[in-house]
Amino acid sequence: MVETFLLLQTFRAQMVRHITDLQINTVMLAGIGQETSF
Repeated sequence: MVETFLLLQTFRAQMVRHITDLQINTVMLAGIGQETSF
């Protein structure tokens, strides 16, 4: 039971990190796109 909980916590932490990385990449790409369009 405790192991499953820890596994879920780890999985959730990885998902949050992955989503954050995606958001950062999107913002960076958007910034690059704006710089090149002008």
